[in-house]
Amino acid sequence: INHYKVPCTGESTQLCLLVSKDGSAPEFFYEEITGFEYKWGFTYEILVDQIKSPNPPADASAFTYKLKKIVSQKESPETDSFTLRLNENGQTMVQSNNGECSYFNDIWIQLNSQSCDELSKADSAVFRHDHKAKKLVLVRINR
Repeated sequence: INHYKVPCTGESTQLCLLVSKDGSAPEFFYEEITGFEYKWGFTYEILVDQIKSPNPPADASAFTYKLKKIVSQKESPETDSFTLRLNENGQTMVQSNNGECSYFNDIWIQLNSQSCDELSKADSAVFRHDHKAKKLVLVRINR
């Protein structure tokens, strides 16, 4: 499981885990994993039980997932940067609350000289993790 979440669109736009199975390319993981508490800035290797749902709703997954074991949890280097989309189908992923910004109301963003309003109008930006503050740090806005 990657050290950051990304927007994905299913029934609505939400944040998804990026999951690699058996070394394959990362793919969106839309479901919840019962018993697993994800923390931004950490890469995980986990084992899960995949349980077939007897009568899933038409728009839901045929499976539920339950954490079996965390094999490893590694803090990503704070020097590593990554790009996040900030707008999807006209919906911004950046929210402002009393002058502070958050990404999808899931993690706070530490701005530099930019404003939250300026960030919310961008299509994407580059971030890094601040593990101590448990925030994303804005590196630059992609224009």
